[in-house]
Amino acid sequence: MSLVRQPIIIVGMHRSGTTMITKMLEGLGLFMGKQQEKNAESLYFYHINNWIFRICYARADMPHNVRYLNPTTKQILLQSMEYQLQSSRRYVYLGWKHFFTYKNIKNLDIPWGWKDPKNTFTYDLWKEIFPQAKVIHIYRNPIDSVSSFIHRDLENKNAYSSL
Repeated sequence: MSLVRQPIIIVGMHRSGTTMITKMLEGLGLFMGKQQEKNAESLYFYHINNWIFRICYARADMPHNVRYLNPTTKQILLQSMEYQLQSSRRYVYLGWKHFFTYKNIKNLDIPWGWKDPKNTFTYDLWKEIFPQAKVIHIYRNPIDSVSSFIHRDLENKNAYSSL
């Protein structure tokens, strides 16, 4: 009999160190999704969080609508999220290796989780689905995060201008 494990959800602002922590945990054996974007964000949960933002008319610079859901909208979102965890789209997270073993992502018996900065705002929904989830919240001084954004953008601008 296998032991179902609850996820580790990584929360934190962009440029706060969440990618570094995610890669360290993956190196220790935590499964963070088969398909990831360049900042180690699981594409599966990234797309679900983006969908939640669209439904709530929220944006990265105005995420507050996600926090103030009416009960009907919240229930519809939760039902849809539950459905997504067992839909065929789960292969994006699981990969084909685990796709046929796990009919629902909630049934994973391996250490697993995901990282997405939008988890900061969607966590209240995720905790309804995964009440025993562990959360790693990375906090970096916002001034340092913004400085990192500016530095990265200037480096990218200089790289493109030299082409």
